[in-house]
Amino acid sequence: MDLMDGRGRTGWWREFRDSTKLLKLGKRVSGVRGDAASLPFVRERFDVVTSVHAVRNFRTKGEIRSFFLEALRTLKKGGRMILAESDIEGNRHRAYNAFYSLRVKLGYELDLPQFSIMVRWLKNAGFAEVSVLSIDTGLKYAPVRLPYDRSAMKGLEGSYRKAERLVQEEGDSHPPILVLTATKP
Repeated sequence: MDLMDGRGRTGWWREFRDSTKLLKLGKRVSGVRGDAASLPFVRERFDVVTSVHAVRNFRTKGEIRSFFLEALRTLKKGGRMILAESDIEGNRHRAYNAFYSLRVKLGYELDLPQFSIMVRWLKNAGFAEVSVLSIDTGLKYAPVRLPYDRSAMKGLEGSYRKAERLVQEEGDSHPPILVLTATKP
C-alpha cells in the first residue's frame, strides 16, 4: 500500500505492476493506494504489517503515531509490525546524512525521529516485545545526490556543496538499516 501522491514519483504504480508481473507475483501481491495513517482495512486482518523506508515520507510525526495505531488495529493477536529505516543517528555516513538533511530542509522527506522515540511510540500504541536490530547492508544509496535546482536550493548552496564534498571523500555508502519489530499482545 502506498499513497504515492505525485511528489516527484511519476510512474510508480506502473513500475509496481510491471515488477509484480515480472516476478510472477500478480496473484499473490496487490497494490492499494491509501494513507498509512488511516489504513483502509478491517480490524485484525493481517499477520504482519511492514514499512520499509516509508516513515520518512510521512508528512508529520503525528502521522507516524497514527500509522502505529492503525498497524496495531489491523494486526491479528500475536501479529507483528516490522519497520525498517536508515540509521541516520550516527556520524559514520556523513555524506548520506548531509543529503538527507537537505531533503528534509526542502520538504521532500520528514526529519525522522530517533529510534528510541519510535520504540516509545510503539509501546504507547499498545505493542509489546519491541526490539531493534541493526543491519549493515553495505548498500550504495540512491539517488546519491539531489539534482541541483537553483531556485529550490536558495540559501542552501553551502550545504549542497558540503554534501557533494562529503560524497567525494566518503563515497556513496548507505548507513545501517535499523529494523524495529513489535508484537500485538
